[in-house]
Amino acid sequence: MITLKEFVSEHYPNGFRADSIEMARLIGKYAQHTGHNLSKEKFNEQMHQVLADTLQYNNQFFFIPTTEPLAMLIDRAIDEGYCLFFYITFQQKHRNKLADIRIHSPEILKAILEQYFPYLICQEHYFFYEKEKNFTVTNNTNRTSINSFPKQVIRNELLRCFTNGNIIVSYTQFAEQTYIPSDEIKNFLCVNNEFVRQTEGCYTHLSFVDFGNELQNGKIIRTIVDEQIEKQGFANTLSPEFLNAIKEITENNPNLSPFAIRDAVYQKFLANDFLIKGNNITLKNQGKLTGSDLLRNYISGKDEVLFSELSELCDKYLGKFHNDYAIRIGNEMMIRIDADKFISEMKIKFDTDKIDKILAQLCPNDYIPLKAVKYFYNFPSVGIYPWNLYLLESYVRKFSEIFRFEIPAPNNQNVGVILRKNSVFTSYKQITNDAIIQAGIVKSDKNNIYNFLIESGYICRRCGIWTI
Repeated sequence: MITLKEFVSEHYPNGFRADSIEMARLIGKYAQHTGHNLSKEKFNEQMHQVLADTLQYNNQFFFIPTTEPLAMLIDRAIDEGYCLFFYITFQQKHRNKLADIRIHSPEILKAILEQYFPYLICQEHYFFYEKEKNFTVTNNTNRTSINSFPKQVIRNELLRCFTNGNIIVSYTQFAEQTYIPSDEIKNFLCVNNEFVRQTEGCYTHLSFVDFGNELQNGKIIRTIVDEQIEKQGFANTLSPEFLNAIKEITENNPNLSPFAIRDAVYQKFLANDFLIKGNNITLKNQGKLTGSDLLRNYISGKDEVLFSELSELCDKYLGKFHNDYAIRIGNEMMIRIDADKFISEMKIKFDTDKIDKILAQLCPNDYIPLKAVKYFYNFPSVGIYPWNLYLLESYVRKFSEIFRFEIPAPNNQNVGVILRKNSVFTSYKQITNDAIIQAGIVKSDKNNIYNFLIESGYICRRCGIWTI
């Protein structure tokens, strides 16, 4: 005859509650299945043995047929050098084998480890082997707490991934070769300065960087940084002087990207006394200097600035393809009067009432593209400066009381819309969607939509894919 323990194991794989209602149902099911009615005393006696052999979790009892496969998985991983195991990752990587012994969730796994594996130290989200010396275990009878999050052990686990001479490892490879969740890996790499980003999602470690003659190179780099900061308030990692100072390091590490070289040099020689923001280095007590700060400092106090000047500054201090800084900060601090010149707001005066009335006639509804304004003969004079789309954009940005200017992205092509300040539209995407509807273009016709938005001045080719 099948025992009560065997019956529970077979018919309650997902656990059961030991309350009076559930017990009454269990007695009935057992009698119906076996044809054998247990007395209350006999049932209680056998159920006591069943409960002794089950796992209690979340007010339920689970019958685990064996823990031997789980023990084998853990022992093998420890023998292979793994130290740290997050429950969720361990359960996911061994899902099929754990399902065979009715472990279907990280929570059940944690409960089983706490109850049946006294040689493991279990924390809220992870567990590790007790003999791991990098941890200090508190005196706790439940053996479930440690004094701090195991940052040093995460570091060691990630370092194990650099194998067979491979000095560059991706997020995916870190996740595949450890029992640490991807999010935890990313969070750790964001705050740990030993791991240097090679490209997006790929990292190397400072120990793999050949710094050549560290003493000599360190002195040269520090000297260049100190001189540049004394001269202009910051040092720039793209300057010829800095690039020459790190020339040997760059040549010694042909497989590392310029970004990795830059960050490795900073961490090795400069991090104690300096801050870095992008390609600019400042003293720690000075604060980080952003690309926007550089341009604002350059523009401040000037009556006129050429866009080409700002663009050259961006190329020099921020790197190529950062002209959007020049456009954004130039528009923020000055009035743009043509494609290449910004002037101080003090040098021009607008008749706001007249200009807004003209714009209201041109824009009877919520918005019009800037390029929809074709003529300026009826606009009031602004002295020696002729009206054009650049000047009109600056006026709407800074002086109009009725309209504001919206763009999909900083651009040099007069792309954007003049939008009423009381408009119901709250995003550029809403505006372009409405424009498509008003033009009667079928939404599935992507090419026609794209051409319409470009030709009308809602988007430019550089920012068009983002806008559609």
